[in-house]
Amino acid sequence: MPKTKKTISYTFYVLSFPVLILVAAAVIGGFIGSNAVNISKESVLSSKNTNNGSKTNKANSRSQEHKIKTEEATTNIVKVAKVERSVGNSKAGEDLDQVAETIVEEADDTAEAIEEVEDRPGWKTTLLGPDFKNLGQLRSTLAHNTNTLRKLSKTIDSVVAGGSDTTLQDQLTLLNAEREKIRALLQEQEGKFSLLGWVSRFLSGYDNPNNGGIVPLTPESSESTDSVLPE
Repeated sequence: MPKTKKTISYTFYVLSFPVLILVAAAVIGGFIGSNAVNISKESVLSSKNTNNGSKTNKANSRSQEHKIKTEEATTNIVKVAKVERSVGNSKAGEDLDQVAETIVEEADDTAEAIEEVEDRPGWKTTLLGPDFKNLGQLRSTLAHNTNTLRKLSKTIDSVVAGGSDTTLQDQLTLLNAEREKIRALLQEQEGKFSLLGWVSRFLSGYDNPNNGGIVPLTPESSESTDSVLPE
């Protein structure tokens, strides 16, 4: 008995249905797999961006904190300078203005160096060592800072207005704290492991004289002789 058109159509649909199911499954599977890969990539990128952002924020916070602290100190030193001049102590006022000016001039470069040192990629530090160029900048800052704080320390003994000595002593303490943070950063960076760091160190001319023998400066120790770090 010859097959009718209806029978042929039914047979065609029966035979083609499994094929359509397989094709649909492959398409859906590919779509889901593609989305899964994209989601995985986005997760990895998001994680990297978060880590990089956290590192950058940490570096920026340290550098910004240094700028804020030094600006606070210089503002108070300038105020004392004005008070001293107002009571006729022009010499102390002039000395304090010079100290404040020097600190301000160094603050931006120091903050930038801190940021560059801490933003250095980890792989680069492991391979070539820390950022010796900016570490050298920080060591140079400590060298100049030694003389600046010594001058501030000596000036404390020459102020005459009531409360000037206490205010200046507070600023000296604040600046010494910032100084110690820089020294701690130097020790931390110099102690990091690297494969070819010794080569970079040699080529940069960077040398570590046992942390420079830097000690906090106070009025009582203003005549001490620190081992000044080379520039």
